[in-house]
Amino acid sequence: MPADLPNDNPKTIWQKQPTDSSHMTLDSIRKRSRELRRKTRREMFGSIFVALFGVAPLSGFGIVHTHSIGLRLLFGCALLWAFAGQFALHRKLWSASAPGDAGLHSGLEFYRQELQRRQHFFRRVMPWSVGPLLLSVAGFVLQLLDLAEAFNRPRNSVIPFCVLFVVWLIAILVIRSRSRRDLERELAELADAQHL
Repeated sequence: MPADLPNDNPKTIWQKQPTDSSHMTLDSIRKRSRELRRKTRREMFGSIFVALFGVAPLSGFGIVHTHSIGLRLLFGCALLWAFAGQFALHRKLWSASAPGDAGLHSGLEFYRQELQRRQHFFRRVMPWSVGPLLLSVAGFVLQLLDLAEAFNRPRNSVIPFCVLFVVWLIAILVIRSRSRRDLERELAELADAQHL
């Protein structure tokens, strides 16, 4: 066993050991922060698009073309929920940009804040953006069922639309779940990098 040890002194052994370099440089942190900010803004504008071009036309069509007071109230609630949700969803989400001369620590802090801001956005997007759209589509399905009955069509003629709706809902849930896991992984990586 003593023959396996090098004959060099401890100073030489210490100097020859490999150094562990950090995988996160200041430039990579800034780049990731900008990309993260861009993705969050794109999703924020997507939620606005859902409210303007998803909930509003479906609910507007439903309010104008239905004779049922209950469906009109449902569509009205979906509209109010969507527009109130835009305010609630986007409040306090626009952040200041990182200063150009920020050091590595403040760059890491800025990146962590961006990740937390995005996590906060993900928690709020389902009830405030997707929720009103689900309510509008459900009201639209009910209206289609009434229309099918009014034109003496079988109610099962609405099934293809319902299947598409369910597939769309499952896709949204899978995509959101995957995005949430990626975000949690990045937060864990950042916490590990800050402890080094």
